[in-house]
Amino acid sequence: MKYWRAPRLQQTSRQQGLLTGGQDSLYQLSHCDIHADSKDSQGANNAAAMLVAIRSDIANAPTRTNFRLLFHVKPETATALKTVLDGLVLDGHVLVNFQQAT
Repeated sequence: MKYWRAPRLQQTSRQQGLLTGGQDSLYQLSHCDIHADSKDSQGANNAAAMLVAIRSDIANAPTRTNFRLLFHVKPETATALKTVLDGLVLDGHVLVNFQQAT
């Protein structure tokens, strides 16, 4: 794997050293920071609510040119994901994978 994400996005220097600390590290690249959270783990359980949360995070960072999105593995998220991504594309965003964004 190339990326990792600390639970609750709270990495420590010890984790950083263990996970990406040299040639024997588990991951090639660093902690996967996120910039827009669907809030699906905090009660946003449909596409409309997830879009509101993501759009709010994007609006709060007007100088950022790309965003890494955070979704959780939940049935409601799986159901809403296509609609959420379609909504972001309609907003003018281009979706790329991690390799393209780095």
